Amino acid sequence: MFADEDEDVKVKQRSLDLASKTLHDNQIQVQIGTLAPIDLAQAETEVATRKEQLITAQYTIDQLQDQLRKLITNETDPGLVPVRLNLVEPLREPGSQTLLPLDKAIQFALENGPAAVLARLAEETGGSALFPNGTRDLTRAFSRINEELRSQYSLAYRPTIARRDGKYRAIRIVPVHKGYTVRCRSGYYAPDAPTHRAGK
Repeated sequence: MFADEDEDVKVKQRSLDLASKTLHDNQIQVQIGTLAPIDLAQAETEVATRKEQLITAQYTIDQLQDQLRKLITNETDPGLVPVRLNLVEPLREPGSQTLLPLDKAIQFALENGPAAVLARLAEETGGSALFPNGTRDLTRAFSRINEELRSQYSLAYRPTIARRDGKYRAIRIVPVHKGYTVRCRSGYYAPDAPTHRAGK
């Protein structure tokens, strides 16, 4: 969540920075007499447009933040929650190790139905699938989401395989004490090796 919107804000900020630099360069040219003052109007308009686009993108992020805060807090005003949510992990294309072959995927869907397919997808990505049938079920579903968001933990570890090869790494978490249910994604993709460009 927020990954696309967060990237959009970054793009808008870079566009504003570039437009501001162009305006600054043009102002210098006007001062030394190599550019007519009237030619500054276009650069100034560009900066104003980029600022407006950045403000709109930032407002979209703030609205999404408020919507999520309403789900995880009892405060009626989400603005009272002094927490900035930073859920910006981008989606990556799944590899062959995490996908069923097409014929098996179709067979699984036909035999089990769409609900089972969604439940399996949720399980493999560390989530859970909820299928409310009415308003009462929907209320229970949101209560469950609220409870789980309040009791989740973030774990970090250093992998034993340090290669940056972009390959899939499986993850398994086993609790020491019985009675706990662990839900986490089944693995992740290692970073790709950096590409080096040969100098001229």
